[in-house]
Amino acid sequence: MPCTKEGEAVLRLLTEGAYGMPAWMSFSCKNDGASTNHGESFVKEIVPMICKCPSDVVFAFGVNCTSPDNLERLISDAYAAMQQQQGQDCQKVILAYPNSGEEWDYDGRCWKTDVALDLTAYAAAAKRWVKSGVRMVGGCCRTTPEHVLALRQALLGST
Repeated sequence: MPCTKEGEAVLRLLTEGAYGMPAWMSFSCKNDGASTNHGESFVKEIVPMICKCPSDVVFAFGVNCTSPDNLERLISDAYAAMQQQQGQDCQKVILAYPNSGEEWDYDGRCWKTDVALDLTAYAAAAKRWVKSGVRMVGGCCRTTPEHVLALRQALLGST
């Protein structure tokens, strides 16, 4: 999701419906390492909104479709903010599903592939995300099955 308003709408549907299982929510963020694509503060807007929701409705939240380079700050800031939610027991799982690091060139109408992380760097970054509290890791736009295999090998060992 790119914005708080969509997150609020999804939370409303989840809390009003009887879905019988908890969900996870993920937000796409700008390359500033601090805000959603719509421009809201991830820490000041998203984290409190998610923390107010019971864990049997939303058990996890995080970031997707964002450059891996910007993920670490978003994750560490979100984790710290989650711990500081006053009067709330905000025990959510944090997830990270970044893109490959490639950037869309609007003028050229193509992907800038020279900025993508290679598989080794992507997997090494994922190890850092897990160290900082991430418990669900994957890939979004422009990641491949090879990225997922590299993640598996880095995080679980080769099998």
